[in-house]
Amino acid sequence: MPIIFGYETIGLISFANKDNGYSDDDIQILESIATFISPILNARLQRDQQEKKRKKAEEELIKAKEKAEESDKLKTAFLHNISHEIRTPMNAICGFSDLLSNPNLTQEKRNNFTTIIQKSSNQLLSIVTDIVTISTIETKQEKLNIEKVCINTLLRELYNIFEPQTLVKKLNLRLNKQLTDLQSNVYTDKTKINQIISNLISNAIKFTNTGSIEFGYILEHTNLRFYVTDTGIGIQTEACEKIFERFTQADETIHVNYGGTGLGLSIVKGYVEILEGKVWVQSEPNKGSTFYFTIPYKTTNKTIETINNIQLAENFNLETIIVAEDEEYNFLYIKELLAVWDLKLIHTKNGKETVDFFIKNSNIDLILMDIKMPIMTGNEAAKIIKEINPNIPIIAQTAYALEHEKAKYEGIFDDYLTKPINENDLKQKVMKYINKQENILISND
Repeated sequence: MPIIFGYETIGLISFANKDNGYSDDDIQILESIATFISPILNARLQRDQQEKKRKKAEEELIKAKEKAEESDKLKTAFLHNISHEIRTPMNAICGFSDLLSNPNLTQEKRNNFTTIIQKSSNQLLSIVTDIVTISTIETKQEKLNIEKVCINTLLRELYNIFEPQTLVKKLNLRLNKQLTDLQSNVYTDKTKINQIISNLISNAIKFTNTGSIEFGYILEHTNLRFYVTDTGIGIQTEACEKIFERFTQADETIHVNYGGTGLGLSIVKGYVEILEGKVWVQSEPNKGSTFYFTIPYKTTNKTIETINNIQLAENFNLETIIVAEDEEYNFLYIKELLAVWDLKLIHTKNGKETVDFFIKNSNIDLILMDIKMPIMTGNEAAKIIKEINPNIPIIAQTAYALEHEKAKYEGIFDDYLTKPINENDLKQKVMKYINKQENILISND
């Protein structure tokens, strides 16, 4: 019989017996070979194991070296960025401060230079604040200041702060609040929530040149899930995790094209984790990004601790209204008039956008439809929407005030608001089609 030399020989002995066709001589030979080669094989096995350990240690050492080099690279890039970010406003502050000492300076230039110095000082203060903040987070010295906070009020304040910036870039800014003001009262750290959302909105504005930005929250079990979504430049998939690390930006071109220290999202992550939440991002290059973060829903109102219960949930479902209006100021005017009620207002800027949004969202209660809009007119959009859902009320808001002009749209719209829109007329029409009732919950604070 053939004799197999190697590791297989050892295993062959237990199989070698007369029943399997082996003679006594075969068995004796195999046992002798096994006795001879066992130490050799054991030595080879130990050598192989040591070689594997050596290779593993070498791989780990290479990874550690690469990680250290990457860390050094990030720190070097950070120091360069910080140096640039600090020196830029400092240059303006020092330069224009010197120019102010010129006695022949005109008042107009003096005022202009003073404004530049103030803006540069605020920019420098923001950079220093970020550096101090990330240091306190890293050293676990950041403390919580828990107080009663109305999330809706906080978000409205942020909307008012950032709206002028979005108008300058011709971006559409939307705010989505799910709960009533009373139900949005929670115990949390107002300053940190404000800073988190401010950082995310600021980034959205910085990296979005056209389209829209929306921010808000929904109640998700025992958490409030906040989001800031934009139609900006987006982020590569492999960078979605890295961008929350200190000193890191999505790619090396970000600082060149947009500036920044790379600390903003690290601060966001640090604050969210201190608040016992989590933060993540979903993004696609050139298609925008959505940043999410959660905080515990620690209500200040004991009567709504079981807020996910169906009976109670029915009390705070907000009516949703699409305001189809291509003129930004007209939408802002309508939004201001309806601010006394807890309504979710969706702003669309042409008929096609209105139809597309309606198709994707079935929970619309009312549509305020401007007639004269680009791409697709309001009456064309209304016809399509009525074919989809004949029961959806659509109120035309139009400058076509004469009876024969209104007659052209008979059978399309349920009602009319004539521009300029009167506050009482608007509220009466809205109340006619939406059963607007105040939600009354007894607070046990």
